[in-house]
Amino acid sequence: MKKELVLRFFRIVVCITLGVSLFPYLEEFINTYYDEISLFFCFSALIVLNLTKVIYSFFRKTLKLNSNSIEYIHYFIRLLLLTFFVTYSMAAIDFEWTVILLIGIELLGIFFNTEFKRNNEYIKE
Repeated sequence: MKKELVLRFFRIVVCITLGVSLFPYLEEFINTYYDEISLFFCFSALIVLNLTKVIYSFFRKTLKLNSNSIEYIHYFIRLLLLTFFVTYSMAAIDFEWTVILLIGIELLGIFFNTEFKRNNEYIKE
């Protein structure tokens, strides 16, 4: 459970740092395509899951990835998605609410995420 908390805390810090640093560059893009980005976030869970499977199946044969590689790919794609979420939400709401939402997303992920073997092992402990 400690590893999961550290990974999630690290993801929060990285997402906030990258989101704040990218916000000035993406603010005009976000304001232009605000509705399309909102629709993207509605289907983001399906997009992340399918993109992870496609990347894993593509690289599994060429790089001979181990069984934990899909978790790392999934973690990285979620990191990108949450970074863009921070940038997107900063255009609509205050920074404090963005941080609270990100912490809430990660807390819900701790309680309801049972996708991978390591998460199931933490639940058994």
